[in-house]
Amino acid sequence: MASPSLRTLGNICSGSALCTQAVADAGGIPAIVSFMNNSTVLSVKKECVWSLSNLAVGSSKHVQKLADAGAFRDVVKVLKGSGGDEGMQREVAYVLANPWSSNIGTEASTALLEQGVVHEMVEMLQPTTTEVALKVNASPVHFHVTVFLTSLNHTFFMLEHQPLLTALPCSH
Repeated sequence: MASPSLRTLGNICSGSALCTQAVADAGGIPAIVSFMNNSTVLSVKKECVWSLSNLAVGSSKHVQKLADAGAFRDVVKVLKGSGGDEGMQREVAYVLANPWSSNIGTEASTALLEQGVVHEMVEMLQPTTTEVALKVNASPVHFHVTVFLTSLNHTFFMLEHQPLLTALPCSH
């Protein structure tokens, strides 16, 4: 019963911004994180991570709620305990990379850095053998990590220049 329920929740989270916000407002983020941490079934954990990846692509408020719930730190722990499951690697890559697909702001960016997001994304690019290297470089995970690192570089550029940008008058 857990997997279909989590799949439904994940589908709601992948809907409109209003649907995603409703899940976040209803306390869905800490509930999903708790369920993920307490389950012993890999497929259930994967459904939780998938739901979190859908929430991670939302607003800076969603990203901050995920960080406050320890979601990023905990999905890294789930990844480490997954025995190299490729599906889990892919879902974790989405959770870690999705927040940087939009301007999440300084506070959320700092929270992501503190929870080891950048370190883990770099680790995901470090294969242990040549065979794994070829597989990783051809995988969707590698693509998402590369996009993430490009976005991260852009974010740090924006953060470095934020005082200048905020001092400029806005025109509509």
